[in-house]
Amino acid sequence: MKNRILVADDEPLVQNIVAKTFAGESYEIIRADNGVDALALAVRENPDLMITDVCMPGKTGWEVLEEMHRNPRTRLIPIIMLTGMGVTSEDEVRGLEAGADEYIAKPFTPSELRARAQCLLRRCRLDLSVNPLTRLPGSPSIEDEVERRIREGRSFSFLYADIDNFKPYNDVYGFAAGDAVIRETASIFMASTAAEVPRGSFVGHIGGDDFVVVADAEHASQAARTAAARFDGAVPVFTGARMCAAASSRPQIGKAACDVFRFCPFPLGESTARSAGLSATRRSWKSPRR
Repeated sequence: MKNRILVADDEPLVQNIVAKTFAGESYEIIRADNGVDALALAVRENPDLMITDVCMPGKTGWEVLEEMHRNPRTRLIPIIMLTGMGVTSEDEVRGLEAGADEYIAKPFTPSELRARAQCLLRRCRLDLSVNPLTRLPGSPSIEDEVERRIREGRSFSFLYADIDNFKPYNDVYGFAAGDAVIRETASIFMASTAAEVPRGSFVGHIGGDDFVVVADAEHASQAARTAAARFDGAVPVFTGARMCAAASSRPQIGKAACDVFRFCPFPLGESTARSAGLSATRRSWKSPRR
């Protein structure tokens, strides 16, 4: 997928330099020669990155920046400000406080602009991928990790896990307790892989109660068993008397609801990939608790 870059500058020469800097299959350039058009294109096109001049007709770069950060649709777009002669340090502070991510002074070198833009795009992708509850990498990073290992021709295992009966658990104990279970599950996977996999393991959180581990094929099975055992050991904490008392204080649930289901043994599935293809072998483990 191409990274879409919006370039806003009233000088065609600068637009052309930026377009040439990012020439190639990985980038698509969108152009605007004034602040009004730049703002409209940012809203309509939702680019991955914006590079804007400070001094433009219609609206200045600062005005565009301030309006973009008031709009939920454009608030997260990373922005590089291009500054010319006469821009003071106070002006730069104003821009940074308004939400600018980078300043580059004119004249700039294409290599510097490209490096800063790539850094921002990479950081933005990681920030958007991270799960806000567990701070583990999400789907884009998981996909990148798997693709990297396939490109490198490495043998690895992909472990997938979700929690049985998690929705009814949330209904009984509440979302705060459910969030605590998710955070603890993330910690269990991190600790289990650290204990069983010598190096190079990856733990990701797809969302909800779905987790993945990418690790070398030799140690993945034991890491899965360790995680399952540690999770089973934590179940009494998740469903203990303190949580039941909290649940019973909710009139629509009552004490009896604490025993309406058995919580949380989770199934683990493993696919082992060698070079390319993710379905060469499959194994699964389930907790004996039922």
